[in-house]
Amino acid sequence: MSTRNFHEMLKAKWAEGKFVCVGLDPVLDKLPQSLRKRANDAGLPGHSTGRDAFVIFCVAIINATKNYVCAYKPNSAFFEALGPHEGMGAIHEVIGIAHKIAPNVPIIYDAKRADIGNTNNGYVKSAFDCSMPTPLRSIRISAGRRFSHSWTGRKRDHRALQDFQ
Repeated sequence: MSTRNFHEMLKAKWAEGKFVCVGLDPVLDKLPQSLRKRANDAGLPGHSTGRDAFVIFCVAIINATKNYVCAYKPNSAFFEALGPHEGMGAIHEVIGIAHKIAPNVPIIYDAKRADIGNTNNGYVKSAFDCSMPTPLRSIRISAGRRFSHSWTGRKRDHRALQDFQ
């Protein structure tokens, strides 16, 4: 694999007058039904419908925008909501395909924590709703009010935190 220098790639895109960064933030329930059906019909071995739908959706966006953007920014929270195996598999597949389809477009891997509610919800879903070897009963949070609200709001869920606050 050739070396990809983020700074040089970004400067080159700016020199072309390209300043748009496209976020790749798929949410399964918001994807078109036709796309989810297509992913289900594909039935790739070892993949879930969600993983396939995310990859199909993001690749379509990359194909449609590759000549107009300065960067792509897949947000790990939305992928992690599929679960650790499927979600991380999907994001890595999307990044690998982006490198092939748009080799001169840099990728910003967005894996921040303490973000806005919709992003936090992806992390919460990943922590509590996806298959884990053992269910989570507690989690340590060191963040501001906006971040912690997404997590503490799960107290009503029977599997959520019992020992918060």
